[in-house]
Amino acid sequence: MMIRASVVRVATALMGLGLVAAAAYADDMPQIVVEATAPVHSQTTNEHPTGGVAPVGLLSVKYQVHVEGLDLTKHADVLKLQDQIKVAAKKGCTEIQSQYPLHSMSDEQACEATATKKALAQANDLIAAAERNAKK
Repeated sequence: MMIRASVVRVATALMGLGLVAAAAYADDMPQIVVEATAPVHSQTTNEHPTGGVAPVGLLSVKYQVHVEGLDLTKHADVLKLQDQIKVAAKKGCTEIQSQYPLHSMSDEQACEATATKKALAQANDLIAAAERNAKK
């Protein structure tokens, strides 16, 4: 019985190490953070505790776009990454609007454009690094 308990402990410890290693590996995977932000105008609402203005300055939603499985030295994969970024930006801005329906977004197109632009800058850094590594 003691041998069986020891085997279970060793197996449990190894599974724990595997989970830690998997989490560390996932953190090392190149990814792009697409952050949708939107200034939201304050408006009068009865839902605010004082019955007055519910001020909201800037709302933010982040999505991660993983580049695993993409070869950023290939044009088709770069286009796929750019498309994923645009989809994530649109999703983030839509999420802001759906989470805060009482507050109208000043400009949803600007939200998407800004999120896309910032994320594409990150993508361009990864693409440049991939091209440098391909030349080695």
